[in-house]
Amino acid sequence: TKAVAVKAQTTCPVMGGQVDKTKFIDYAGKRIYVCCEGCIATIKKDPAKYVKKLEAEGITLDKAGPSKAK
Repeated sequence: TKAVAVKAQTTCPVMGGQVDKTKFIDYAGKRIYVCCEGCIATIKKDPAKYVKKLEAEGITLDKAGPSKAK
């Protein structure tokens, strides 16, 4: 079997711009990076849709970090 290269997320799934690694949402054990605070609100409305979109592009999402109480 051929090894699959891990493709890191570098673009925001909402706006398509460069991600800011300090801005993200953790969903279902996966971390979705975004470019700005506004995109966080957009993804929160339907996080599963964005996980699917990124994974369909062959991106391996980072694992979510330790969850912080909100």
